Amino acid sequence: MFKLFRKLWHDCLDFFFPKICLLCGNPSAEIICSKCEKSLSKMDAGYCPVCNASISADMTKCTVKHNDKNFINFIRPLAKFDSQHKQLIHLFKYNGIVDIGKFFGAKIGEIIARERHFKHYDIFIPVPLHKKRHRERRYNQAKVLADSASKICGKPVAENIIKRIVHTQSQTKLSPSQRRKNVAGAFEVVNRDKITGKNVIIIDDVVTTGATTEEIARILKLSGAKNICTVCIAHPESKDSKKFGI
Repeated sequence: MFKLFRKLWHDCLDFFFPKICLLCGNPSAEIICSKCEKSLSKMDAGYCPVCNASISADMTKCTVKHNDKNFINFIRPLAKFDSQHKQLIHLFKYNGIVDIGKFFGAKIGEIIARERHFKHYDIFIPVPLHKKRHRERRYNQAKVLADSASKICGKPVAENIIKRIVHTQSQTKLSPSQRRKNVAGAFEVVNRDKITGKNVIIIDDVVTTGATTEEIARILKLSGAKNICTVCIAHPESKDSKKFGI
C-alpha cells in the first residue's frame, strides 16, 4: 500500500511539476537530457599539479622531475570548467540540487573504474566543510560526489579521517599565494591509524590552483598516507579563473 501511495504521489508531482533538463529547460526524464549530456566538455587525461603536463591512464605521476615538494601525484578532472559546468556546479552547491552531484559522482566512479592509474588506490576522502558552512549548506558537496562514485567503482569513502578546523574565507577572489596562506593549517587528521599506508583519492568539486587539496595531501602524507591524487568535476585554466569567478 505504501509503495502504491508513493508512486501516486510521484506521478502527481510529475504531472504538476514536469521534469526538465537543468541546462536547456526541455522536458527530460533525467536532470540533464541526453543531448545536453553529450554536449558537456570532457577531459581524457589528468595533469601534473606542478607543471600541468598531461598524465594518461598509463602513468602514476608526472615523468618530469620537479624540484618543488609536491604531495599529489596527479589531478584528474572530468572536464574543463566552462559555462555549462559553472551553471550545474552552482545549482549543486548553492541551490540544493543534490542530484547533480550524484550525476557527476557516477561519472567520477566510471573513470576510476576504467583508468589503470587508479587501480592501486584504496579510499576516497572528500574535502571536508567547516561545521559552520555545513550547517548553512546542509550537506558536503564533495561527500555527495564521493558517495556516488563509491557506488560505481566500489572504493570506500573514508569518513572521520580529516576535519576542517578553521572557517576560512572564500578562495574565489584570492591570488594563488593568498589561497595557499588561506588554507594553511585549516585541516586536521583525526584518525591517523586509518590513513597509514593508504593510497588516497581526494574528491572535490572544482580544483583551480589546487591549494586546498595540496594542503590536505600534505597533512595526510605527514600522517602516513602513501600515494595521493585528486579527482574533481572541473578544472579552469588560469586565464578563465577570473572570468568565471572561481
